[in-house]
Amino acid sequence: MADDYSRRVARVVVAQMAELTGFEAAQESAVEILAELVIKYIQELCTAAHSYAETAHRTDFNVCDLNLALCDMGTSMEDLRKYLDSWLAEQGPGSYDQGFVHPLPPEYPIRAPGRSLPSWEERREEAPAHIPSWLPAFPDRHTYVRTPAFPGHEEDPVKQSEYSVRYVYAGQAG
Repeated sequence: MADDYSRRVARVVVAQMAELTGFEAAQESAVEILAELVIKYIQELCTAAHSYAETAHRTDFNVCDLNLALCDMGTSMEDLRKYLDSWLAEQGPGSYDQGFVHPLPPEYPIRAPGRSLPSWEERREEAPAHIPSWLPAFPDRHTYVRTPAFPGHEEDPVKQSEYSVRYVYAGQAG
């Protein structure tokens, strides 16, 4: 679902870029291919930047990592800044406020937060003295007490012999 949304946004971006560069129309297949290239480029850039961040023992990349990734891909922040300055001078004042000319697809899909265990306060139970009441309460006792899957199974002589025969055959076959 998120991939579909990203692909639709990339198509809008490509269509808007084509329009801004002077194209009056574009074939749908061309827009699809260019949108795919934009997505692949961004993925490659972010993967490289993330790799630089991990090398520096960080979980998220920053501008420095992004600059190194851009250099690896044959460009730099300075090149992007020069291009942006020339493009803005070409477009005239206020053009950067324009945003997306074409409407974007509906909101980005957001996953609902997962369920968490209720706190001691929510259960209206008394927490042990060493546990703050705002922490999640222990799960119901039956979820963590070890019980056999089949009561009485361990004591049934027929089941025990069947299990031992299967165990011996499995050992010989392997």
